[in-house]
Amino acid sequence: VLTAGKLDILGNTLTIGTASNVGTISGTFNNNNYIVAYDNGSGAIGKVQRYVHPTSNTSYSFPIGDNNRYAPITYTNTGGTAVEGAYLLVHTKPSKIPQLNSSITNYLNRYWEVEPMGITSPDYSIQFSYESTDIVGPTNSAFIPIKYSNTTWYRPTNTLITNGTAQGTQVNAGANSLQWDDLTSFSQFSAVADQATALPIELVSFQANCKVDNTVSVTWTTASEHNTSHYVVEKSRDGMNWSELGQTVAGENSTELLTYEMIDSEKASGTTYYRLTQFDNDGVYEVFNPVSVNCNGTTSNNHISTYPNPSDESFFVSLFTETMEGNGQLTITDASGRPVYGKSVNIQDGNNVFHIGDLNAAQGMYYIQVSNGTTTTHIVKHSLR
Repeated sequence: VLTAGKLDILGNTLTIGTASNVGTISGTFNNNNYIVAYDNGSGAIGKVQRYVHPTSNTSYSFPIGDNNRYAPITYTNTGGTAVEGAYLLVHTKPSKIPQLNSSITNYLNRYWEVEPMGITSPDYSIQFSYESTDIVGPTNSAFIPIKYSNTTWYRPTNTLITNGTAQGTQVNAGANSLQWDDLTSFSQFSAVADQATALPIELVSFQANCKVDNTVSVTWTTASEHNTSHYVVEKSRDGMNWSELGQTVAGENSTELLTYEMIDSEKASGTTYYRLTQFDNDGVYEVFNPVSVNCNGTTSNNHISTYPNPSDESFFVSLFTETMEGNGQLTITDASGRPVYGKSVNIQDGNNVFHIGDLNAAQGMYYIQVSNGTTTTHIVKHSLR
């Protein structure tokens, strides 16, 4: 029960409930009475972890905000499945959603991160509220919720936005509050004005594949581009030190699938990493998660690795698969087998890279798997230093 004042958990995780008892949060919540759970932009993040029931269709509130403003979010399960001990990790950040480019000038200066653990085939609704001071641009605009997950933009089906993957429907939830029903994936949530404009570049795939002569074909496909100038591809032998492989001109403005290719003719042994950076005409840029390839090694149907290893809380999980395409779950457990992290992932045939940027865990050895419900990768060890 939170009765008065702000409970500041910056740099920590507040856990509500247990695997066998989901627990409750009660109190009268407002601008003066909430849980301070946010990313302060300097490496400290406060999160609320709430256990959820594996089968019942229940609403779970997260009465959170940053150090200045109340910005609650509510998750309502309407289907899907979960294991016993499933939970959600939630926090907010009082800034523009990072992937939103400068072409959109009427947006929320706030986003919410929702990370699931143990929830498969999700079906849920989300509702979040914000203050008028969070709005950049005209405050009388009609806003719609948007979501960014695994390099893909999502928007409700009943909106004016001209691109992005349509998913679920928006419900009128009142002033400064948005509700989005029938969602099937998680990640970062925010809002923009509902206008006939385009969301930024939507990267459909980014892969590095060996050719018969052991050179590497680096390819990427976009579903839409807006104000895009060019791309830069870099390579690395260790996943940390990068050199430029080359540049290519972008499509600038497009609503069709565009595929690009760059050949690395150097025949290097061992694993090589590649990353892609997209530049806009106004100088804004976005760096996408790296991919890796090993033209001298042998690859099974499903191969998983991490890099750099060891690492701090930020690292990458690389998955090559020929049998796991579709929705999946990435799980990290500690040495005792206790789950410490989980996220829903969209698995593509071939190379996949998932960024782990907020693993709030102690130094030591951890174990990582990816599963799509029918197939599970082998366990890969990763060391946090």
